[in-house]
Parts: sequence; structure tokens; C-alpha cells
Amino acid sequence: MKRLIVAALAAFASLAFGATTVPPSLITPTGSTAGQAIISTGASTAPVWGAVPLTGITGTLAIANGGTGATTAATARTNLGSASLGANTFTGKQLQAVDFAEYRFSATSGSNLNGWRFISNIATTADGTLVLQHSTDNFASNFTNALTFSTAGVGTFSSRPVFGTATPWDNSNLANPASTTGATFTGGVTLGYSGPLFALNDTSGTNSTTIGFQKSGTALWGIAASSSTSTLCINRYVSGTLTDCPISVANATGVVTFADGIAGITSGTAASAGVVGQVISNSTSGTSMTTNTATACSSASLTAGHWLVWANVFLSPAGTTVVTGGQAGINASSAAFTNGQYSSIYGINETGSGFAMTPPPLNLNVSATTTVYAVGQLTFTTSTATCNGYITALRVQ
Repeated sequence: MKRLIVAALAAFASLAFGATTVPPSLITPTGSTAGQAIISTGASTAPVWGAVPLTGITGTLAIANGGTGATTAATARTNLGSASLGANTFTGKQLQAVDFAEYRFSATSGSNLNGWRFISNIATTADGTLVLQHSTDNFASNFTNALTFSTAGVGTFSSRPVFGTATPWDNSNLANPASTTGATFTGGVTLGYSGPLFALNDTSGTNSTTIGFQKSGTALWGIAASSSTSTLCINRYVSGTLTDCPISVANATGVVTFADGIAGITSGTAASAGVVGQVISNSTSGTSMTTNTATACSSASLTAGHWLVWANVFLSPAGTTVVTGGQAGINASSAAFTNGQYSSIYGINETGSGFAMTPPPLNLNVSATTTVYAVGQLTFTTSTATCNGYITALRVQ
């Protein structure tokens, strides 16, 4: 009976001990710090106060509870919508709201220290520039500003840029560049092009376009085109003051006007072929004549142009030839008399006496090479007669 009671008490005591819990208020905090918990150290040693190690937590923590809902970094970035470590496509704005923000480009190799970066000098309290920099030591201390944008949006290159293979001209490599609003050239200017054009445009439509020629800053001559009259003038200046327009050309007709006349040649040199003042002459002697028949006593070949032609004809009968009349003229087509361009004498009765005749000058304007003739005619009997001709032509245009 005694053994039965002892066994019953032991069983009761064991049951009571196993079901008993210690209230949190009775747990002594001695030796702990805020945030620690009672952690088991194993089956054979007493628990202690300490921080809960993450290695002891299993499973995943949901995003709603402050976790990532994943057990790998890649899955976590996907769950959280974060950018991957590889290439990414952003469909929205990427904003760096920080003073002196920068965006850097560099190689993945640690041995290559070359790099580029955009760096903003914008701070919380002040505006600033945006700079494109290059570095050869990964921006440790050596870098240069390749391009700087000011707060007004103006870009400044630290050195002259190259567009393709072309180098732009500027005031550093082009001495004294000309301004589009006016410039003075102190050296020669050459236009080299397959079809060069130098145009002066009077945008007012009522003034003149002028090219001036000066000596030590004083005007001497000018070429001026009047917009109001459409006349081109060669202007003459005396002591820098416009005096007159010695030569003008009308735009409507092309007529050239010489206000002060044309000076002749004083050197004694004959005018060249094709030039105004050119002279062509020829003489022929002893040309046989037939009574009362026009005869070419001389001729000259004239090139295209405007000519004034003179002639002299000497009618020479033999010693026994009886002469009763004669004629002399200038003709541009054949040995004949046309358009009244001749002189004549009749009603004479001379034996063996010759005489000279000078016909009126011929005003001749031809567009191709033309032969002009000094023509003579003698009315005679008994014997024979000949003629001598002299012809001279002066180019007047």
C-alpha cells in the first residue's frame, strides 16, 4: 500500500512539473540587452539571452511582411521589380535627385582605368553646369572636361572638334575671320570654284550696289549698279568726292555712253585686228579695162564689223585713146555700181590723158568676211586703157 502511494505521488509530481510554464514577468532580464531573446544552446546546456541568428530562420518571408518572397537574389529582384545586373530596358524616367550627380562609363577590367562620365554640378542651393569628362585613372585624380554645358544651354568644347574627317574653322585657326555684317580684307581674296560667283544684292531695291577702289583710304573709282534706274556706272572720284560717271551702260538697251569722250591712241602704234581703229588697205595697178564696162581696179577683204571705206581710182588711157567719160565707185558685192556710191564725169573729149577719181566713202556693216571693191569705168575709143586702184577701210565698231 505504501509503495502504491509513493508511485502515485511521483506520477502526479511529474505531470505537474511538465505542464507548468513560467510567466514572462517572472523571467529575470539580468544579462540581456534590448531586442534579445532566450535562445536554446542545446539539449544538455541551459538557454541564454542573445540575438536570433538569421541562419536559424527557415522558409521565405513574404513581401507583405517586409521580405522578398524569394530564396535567390535573381528571384528577389524579379519579385521586387528591380533592375538586373545585366542589360535593362527602362520605360520611365530615371531620376538622380542628389547634389553633384554623375553617370559613369568604365570597363569591367580592373587594368583598364580609362573611363567617361557625365557629372552635374547642380546642388540643392545653386544651379550648375553639366560636364562630360574623360579620365585615365578611373577618376582618381586625372580627368579632363571634354564638353561643358552652361546653365544657358551653351556647349563648350575644351578642344576643337572634328566632324567626320573635317575640321571646322573658327577664330583660333582662321585669322581675322570675316563677319557677315561687314569686314575689311587687308590681303588678296581669291574665289576658286568651277563656277565662281560674287554677287552683290541691294535688299532695299532702291539704292545701289557698289564696288569701290581706294588709295590709302581715299576713293578713286567705283563700279555702281543703280537699283532704281538699272544703269551700270563707272564712277570717278576726285579727292575722295564723286565727280561724274564717265562710262554708263543702260540695262534695257545695252547702250554704252561715254560722258567725257574717248581718248585716241597717242603712242603711234597701229590698232590691232578686231579693234576699233583697225585699218585695212590695198592697191592694184595696170588692170586692163573694156570700154564702158565696170572693172575691179582693187579690192580688200574685211572681217565682220562696222567699216568706213574710201577708194581712189586712176583711169589711164593709152597715148592714142580717145576718152569721152569715166566713173569710179565702191561696191561690196561685185565690180559694179550700186546705190549711188560712185562719181562720174562725161562730156569730155580727151586723147591719151588720164585722170583720178575719188568716189564717196562707203559705210559698211557686215557680219562675215566680205570683199569690197574699188570700181572704175572708162568710155573710150581707138586704143586701150588700164586702171590703178587704192582702197582703205577703217573699223569704226
